[in-house]
Amino acid sequence: MQEIDISSNDEIFSELQDVLKRLNIKLRYDRGYFHGGLFRYRDKQTIYLNRADPVDNHVSIIISELKEMDLSAVLMSPALKELIQEFPES
Repeated sequence: MQEIDISSNDEIFSELQDVLKRLNIKLRYDRGYFHGGLFRYRDKQTIYLNRADPVDNHVSIIISELKEMDLSAVLMSPALKELIQEFPES
């Protein structure tokens, strides 16, 4: 998983959580041997994150999943929008 070299990952993570709420995507934490990512079941979407992973990994996973979506109608800061757009393909 690609790590992001930004000192304010906690702030970014908080804003990403807000974006996920606006998109009606749940965020779940669990333990186990998995990397995390988006899970779709019927009309519901959930991003699973490994509880043992650092915030950097959580941010990377969420941004990777959001990068694949149409976010044109989602309200977010210009800095976060730029970060998502410039995030390397996984």
